[in-house]
Amino acid sequence: RGSASMRLLLSVFFPRSIHMEGIHTLVDSLATSFVQQGVATTLLAPLGNTKTSEIDAKYEIVDYLPDRKVSIPRMLLRHTQAMQDLVQQFDVVQLVDVAPSYLLLSERWARRASPVYSLIEGPGLSWSDLRGQRLSVQHLSHWVLKNHMWARLLPHHCEGYVVSSSYQQAQLQALNIQPDRIRVIPFGIHPDRIRPFDRQQARQAFGVSGHQVVGYLGHYSPMKGVPVLLAAFEQVALQNPAAKLLLAWSGKGAESQKVLSTLEQAPYRHQVKLVGEVSVPQFLAACDVIALPYLGPSIPHFPLVLIEAFAARVPVVTTRVGGLPEVVQHEESGMLVEAGSSTELAQALVQLLEDGSLRSRLSENAHEVFGSLLNSNVTAKGLLELYRKGI
Repeated sequence: RGSASMRLLLSVFFPRSIHMEGIHTLVDSLATSFVQQGVATTLLAPLGNTKTSEIDAKYEIVDYLPDRKVSIPRMLLRHTQAMQDLVQQFDVVQLVDVAPSYLLLSERWARRASPVYSLIEGPGLSWSDLRGQRLSVQHLSHWVLKNHMWARLLPHHCEGYVVSSSYQQAQLQALNIQPDRIRVIPFGIHPDRIRPFDRQQARQAFGVSGHQVVGYLGHYSPMKGVPVLLAAFEQVALQNPAAKLLLAWSGKGAESQKVLSTLEQAPYRHQVKLVGEVSVPQFLAACDVIALPYLGPSIPHFPLVLIEAFAARVPVVTTRVGGLPEVVQHEESGMLVEAGSSTELAQALVQLLEDGSLRSRLSENAHEVFGSLLNSNVTAKGLLELYRKGI
């Protein structure tokens, strides 16, 4: 069946509204790209009555979270009921799973409809991922919810399993999923999501004209490593008094109060600006460098902010965790440092702020990676070829 006559259900289970979550942008981008390639697409997701597409996509939406204040068991029940009503109406069912553990939910649908594919957004976790970590409620909850053991409890019925990185591919093979049923097709965003924004206007809007700017965009969750960034920026500020740190924050994250308390006492606090929720293209245009100091692999592969920065031609400094080194080639498409090392992070930030030619080279190389690998048109094309040919 050609894509022009294909009916596709793109289904997401998430334990809360995906508003303000990276997965929202990713699935909206993928659904939009499917439609633009001629596929009749329906998105089943917990949107919480929020506006979904920023690029006027023409796909159908089934929102199983009209009220955001719903418990996780009721969320699961609503998703199950919606899937029961929809699953037989489509030629292909593409499930989006947050981690391999979510296959515990997804494999049941593979027995009821065909073909069903699982696109696994992030990696699974094991005991080794707790070693050396400063444990928090988030670390432990992520470890439980994303643990490999859940994916071992059921036979694997999906037609195919799609992941973004070789790191994830190896994890699935370790779960005894046959290698020929696994494909690496990175999950990207739509090119129209990051439109050009005037750099000077962006800097004026954030009050950082005439400064060199390090940016962070995301939650203040323990795995994000924001305290490491603050410790690194203290070193940057000593060497570069004109540097500014822009913290774009969603308002979420267990370390919010800790970050705010640290800044209140910091000698460099006048060089830090808290800017709250932002227009992503405007924020990226204001930054010279984006810092993503992740502490472990319990993050999507690949993080939305990283993909957006690549699309906007802003160099990224991040850590050697999970599959990130597969797209961030050190000193080629970005800079890599050891997770948790504020000293290494500071050194990389100082190097980039001082070397404009290095920033330009990394930015252009990163944008090429976005165009060839990390945009949703490429993702959709790869998935459609998979559907047509089968595994």
